[in-house]
Amino acid sequence: MIALILAIILFATPVMGMNLHSAMMMVTKQQAVACSSSTDEVGNRTKITSIAAALEQQDMYCVIYTPDCTSGCTTGTLGYAYLYHNSTGSDNAKVCVYSDDGDGIRNVGDLKIACSGVMASSSVEWKKSTEKLTGSITCASPYWLCVTTDNTQWTIGYQNTGDKSAKVQVSDSMYTSPPDNLTGTWDTYDNSMDWSVYVEIE
Repeated sequence: MIALILAIILFATPVMGMNLHSAMMMVTKQQAVACSSSTDEVGNRTKITSIAAALEQQDMYCVIYTPDCTSGCTTGTLGYAYLYHNSTGSDNAKVCVYSDDGDGIRNVGDLKIACSGVMASSSVEWKKSTEKLTGSITCASPYWLCVTTDNTQWTIGYQNTGDKSAKVQVSDSMYTSPPDNLTGTWDTYDNSMDWSVYVEIE
């Protein structure tokens, strides 16, 4: 009889252990914080109008950001892009997000995650992309947030008292065909820039 009881205990213990582990995993998953598009983003949500600057056509302008995930989430998905238009002229632009390979320098290892479609505006406003960019984001990792425009030369709002260094690649095709990576020659546009552009994380 004792041997039978011991056999039952030994058989049941692993099963109980597995059930406990599964329950703990379920609780952990339930406690994971989801990103919120109203608080989490790559870029800068602040409206800046200090300087109105027309971007050069077909060039690409990029600034590196670590996502601001104030909700406490650790990973998320890119949502809508927002780009401030600081003019009443009719302008077109695209917003792109690229990964950074860890060196903080634009090169072949920085890969395109997503780009918006054409964002057109003729008002002083925050322009929202028509579709979500999609693509996975890790909140602790840096990303390149880039803007490119056609011959309408989108007018941005920015200030040159920020802590970001904006880089530009002079090209004749960045707007038409945003590249798959950030290889090429990049020049400094402004060493202390902050501008009004961001992409939601959800």
